[in-house]
Amino acid sequence: MRLVDRDRVIARRRRNFNRLAWQLNGLVSCPFVALPQGVCPLFFPIMVPNKVQFQQDLAALGIESVNLWDASHPSCPPELAAEVAHWRDQCLEVPIHQELSESTIDRVAAAVSMVWERHRPHHVEQRLVS
Repeated sequence: MRLVDRDRVIARRRRNFNRLAWQLNGLVSCPFVALPQGVCPLFFPIMVPNKVQFQQDLAALGIESVNLWDASHPSCPPELAAEVAHWRDQCLEVPIHQELSESTIDRVAAAVSMVWERHRPHHVEQRLVS
């Protein structure tokens, strides 16, 4: 840890998060579109239907994502488990690691966009492209 430049890591993760948020804005649902001052994100969360299939489709395009939270812990009170069930069902974590370049973040955004077009709910209007 002494060899890691903490400020660089924070700045790069924030930059990658913001770049991805800008590119995916209006396309996929992201519960946190702006980072509060001082926050160092671990990943970029997106809310997707059928997250297991979405994750597999991203992997087929060479994008590794993380499903950290698909099951409730047995000690979690049932009311709380029910309250956050939609997060477990829909939240997929997309990479924004500090070693990812801008071009890699752009590739992540393109892959998420491509997979989203296959999975988007039918009731969502298509985004206009100019």
